[in-house]
Amino acid sequence: MPRISEMCVYHRDSLTDFVHTTHIVKPLEVINLVKVKKRSGSMQDFDGAKLKTSLERAGAKEEHATKVADTIAGRVREGMETSEIKRMAANELRVMNQEVTQAYETFTKPTR
Repeated sequence: MPRISEMCVYHRDSLTDFVHTTHIVKPLEVINLVKVKKRSGSMQDFDGAKLKTSLERAGAKEEHATKVADTIAGRVREGMETSEIKRMAANELRVMNQEVTQAYETFTKPTR
């Protein structure tokens, strides 16, 4: 089951007043319009669910993969290269499972 957290948002109610609103969100399902640069050089929307899946395929437990993907999703910046995202994910995963981290780091998806 995905972790649920709260996200606080401030928006203008008028020209001078700000209103605080709390939204319940599922981190991996939040629409993230940050574009990342793939190995091929093309740009693509960052997808935290894809990161989670790749971590699980390397052998990470679901809860570890979810935690790492949630953490990385908050750090991804516009134009960041997928190799940097992979490095950050490996650093987070290393604390939880060294063996899985090695499998994750050494896997290279063939380019098309």
